[in-house]
Amino acid sequence: MKKSISMFLLLAGFLLSISCSKDEVSEQDPIIGQWKLQRITAGNEGVDVNDLPCYGQSTLNVTKSEMTLLLKSPEDGGDSCITDSSSFGWVKNGNSYQVVDDEAGEYITITLNGGDLLLKVAAGGNSSTFIFRK
Repeated sequence: MKKSISMFLLLAGFLLSISCSKDEVSEQDPIIGQWKLQRITAGNEGVDVNDLPCYGQSTLNVTKSEMTLLLKSPEDGGDSCITDSSSFGWVKNGNSYQVVDDEAGEYITITLNGGDLLLKVAAGGNSSTFIFRK
C-alpha cells in the first residue's frame, strides 16, 4: 500500500511539473525579452542606427508588466554615450499593446511586425517610430 501511494505521489508531482512548465511557455508573450534598436524614423525620414555611435547600443527590455527603454546618444563634443532611461507599464489588449503609465502629452503605440517591435511616440503633433529587433 505504501509503495502504491509513493508511486502515485511521484507520478502526480511529475505530471504537475510538466503541466506547469508547458503553461509558462505557452503563456509567454512574444513581446517579452530584450530588444535592440535598429532604426529610427521621424516623418518621412529614417536612419539605421547599427553603425552610428551610441544609438546602436540602445535597448528595450520588456518584462511581463514593464518596459524599460535605454536610449543612448553621443555626448556633445565627447566620445562617450549619454543614456536616457524611461520605464512604463504595458498591457496586452487583444492583438495590440497599450502603455499603462505614459507621460502627459505623449501617446505611445506598440506593435509587432514580423520579427520587429515598433514603438511609435506621438507628442506635440510630431511622431517618431523606434524599430527594435530581438
